[in-house]
Amino acid sequence: MSSTTISSNKQNDYLNHHLNGLINGFQAILDAATPQANGPTPSNDDDNPDPIPKDKYRLAQEQQLLNNAAANMVRSAQSLLTLTSDLKQSLLLSDFQTLNETIRSRSLTLRYHEEKNMNVLFEFRRELDDVIGDMEGALGGVSA
Repeated sequence: MSSTTISSNKQNDYLNHHLNGLINGFQAILDAATPQANGPTPSNDDDNPDPIPKDKYRLAQEQQLLNNAAANMVRSAQSLLTLTSDLKQSLLLSDFQTLNETIRSRSLTLRYHEEKNMNVLFEFRRELDDVIGDMEGALGGVSA
């Protein structure tokens, strides 16, 4: 097995682990928000049984579970963002074909502008030589 495959498998496992962390956190929040029925089974006459009132201990316990679930979700989201950033960086640094094409394109653009600027400078020099020649001719005729 190549190192790329091993690295890819590790990244997939990492991704699955943290996605499961997010899913479990959402599930814990939904479970805590779902009201409990008054009894083991709802009656057939009443589709919406009254929820069991929760005591302070049960509320504190659910609050602690929700806080833990939220903290785990934040940690998983941060890990996923880090993984995304690492994958982007890896793609940018390892994609030599794209890098070479970008460098080649930039090099051609710079050469084109360099040649264009050199042509303008040569044209300017030729015009300047003509003006200097005309001035020397005019001054030479006056001083002679």
